[in-house]
Amino acid sequence: EAFVEETGERVASERERMRERLETRFGVHPSASPFLLLDVGSSEAVDEFREAVGEYDIVVRDARTFRGLDSHVRVAIRLPYDLLLDALDV
Repeated sequence: EAFVEETGERVASERERMRERLETRFGVHPSASPFLLLDVGSSEAVDEFREAVGEYDIVVRDARTFRGLDSHVRVAIRLPYDLLLDALDV
């Protein structure tokens, strides 16, 4: 029980920290899950985003396969993810 509680608190804290940083450049949808859904602006920008973070061996979910999310990527919230933030310069 303690592990589950600690994990939930860590994910919530990290999700908020990442949301605050990422929303300076992207549309960030509200989330209660261990993911953030980012609107990167266009379908072409999804490819550019994935390529940019891929240079750091970071994989994000291309959300264009979901109806209405043609300009979105999904980012997992895990341990402090400063590598992603550094790769995006946010």
